[in-house]
Amino acid sequence: MSTDPEQIRAAARIVSGLAARARAASVAVTGAGHARWESLGAQRFRTQLGVQHGAFLRCAGALEDLGTLLLNHALHVESHEAALARAALAVTNTAVTVVDDARRTVHDAATVASDARHVWDDTGGWVLHAVSPPW
Repeated sequence: MSTDPEQIRAAARIVSGLAARARAASVAVTGAGHARWESLGAQRFRTQLGVQHGAFLRCAGALEDLGTLLLNHALHVESHEAALARAALAVTNTAVTVVDDARRTVHDAATVASDARHVWDDTGGWVLHAVSPPW
């Protein structure tokens, strides 16, 4: 397994921290509007603070969504890596089984050939006289 999922989770933690900072900034912006300043400029300032407050909250929401997506992605990466590991193990196990079966087959063929040679030698070559052994 790679370290990718943990690195993705680390990125998600960073993004979550940024979301928290954006929420804190939205509160700070709102607090600035509590000044006792009364004028047309103050009203425009408070309107701009409201716009900025909304922007910070939207940014915080988008960052939280991104953090969630990153955490989900980390889970998917882990799942895919586990599936690949299982597939690799299955291929390895299949290859080992094929090799073991081939060894047994070669051993069995050698045993049969040895037994046939003994029968041939014991009968002076008269058994199976129509077939000539390959040795």
